Formats: sequence, structure tokens, C-alpha cells
Amino acid sequence: MPTRADVSPAGALEATAPVPPKAGHVLSSPIVHRAATQHCRFFCRWCGSAILLAHERIGLPFAGPYLRRIEVRSVAAVCSSCSHVSNFSLFRGSPGFDTRHGLVPAEPRGEVVLLDWLKCHEESCSYPLPLFVQTQEPLAADDVPELASRWNWSEMCCAMGHRILTPTWIFGRPVYRFPAPIR
Repeated sequence: MPTRADVSPAGALEATAPVPPKAGHVLSSPIVHRAATQHCRFFCRWCGSAILLAHERIGLPFAGPYLRRIEVRSVAAVCSSCSHVSNFSLFRGSPGFDTRHGLVPAEPRGEVVLLDWLKCHEESCSYPLPLFVQTQEPLAADDVPELASRWNWSEMCCAMGHRILTPTWIFGRPVYRFPAPIR
């Protein structure tokens, strides 16, 4: 066992001093992490992949009544793995509800864009369904119809359970207007 006389204060400082890099050695840059924020985590019904949408970017639809920026019971999103468009909800009894869905902290990735408010063909229904897409690169309005034509639109329905058909803007019938992002 070393005694106090065996350990010098200068020796202790030398052991903890940083080692200078050797010539030609490249120092790696520090890893930059963005702060984790609340995300809605949904699971695709077809392939089981997780879909993470930043809760703030989709208008906090599943927050308390005083925090919500949009009032909806479910949202539509596109699975990046299997390209299915589906309903997702955190409200029991709403189309797209699953007990596995929930809010989780996660690091923001890509951009979440509100593409459209999908409407069912029921005359008396006043519950449009917001369609969100998460992209890794900027999305241009001209590219959206071509991209959306590759998605599987089967089994889409509004918050009341009425069937939503594939939007006609995909086929170029009416002029498509790119919605502004929710801030």
C-alpha cells in the first residue's frame, strides 16, 4: 500500500494531464446531439415499423385541450418502410387507435410536413383528416403527386369511420395547393 510520501502532488497532476495529439493525427469532432423532444410514436399496421412524428410539428393534436393547435381525433401518416398511408390515434375508440401508440422522447429527424386535409365523401361529415409526411430532404410541391401515387391508400377513413378515397390531386385533376406548415 503506498504511503503519503510515495505519491507526489506533481505526479498526480501529470497522470491526469491531457495527452497532446501526435503529428498527422486528426482529432475527431465532438458528436452533436439535438435535444430530445416529444414525438408521437405510431406503429404501422402492415409492417410494424415505428413512425415518429414530432408532436410539436403536427400541431400537438394529442395534447391537453389548452395546448392543442389543431383539433382532431386521428391523423394520417405515411410509413417510410412499406408506403402505406394509415390512420393513427392516441384516443381510444378513434380510427387508428392502438395501445402500442404513445408519446416518447426522441431526437428530431428530418422534416414533418402537413400535405393535405383529407375529406371523406359523406356529405354530413365535418372531420377532415390531416395527412403528415416525414421527409429527410426538402419536399417540392411539384414532386408530391408523383411521390404520393406510389403510396398504398387502402383502408383510409375519417375520424367518424367514413371511407376516404385516394385524393384526386395525385392524378392532376384539380390544381394541387401545397398547405403551409403548422407553426
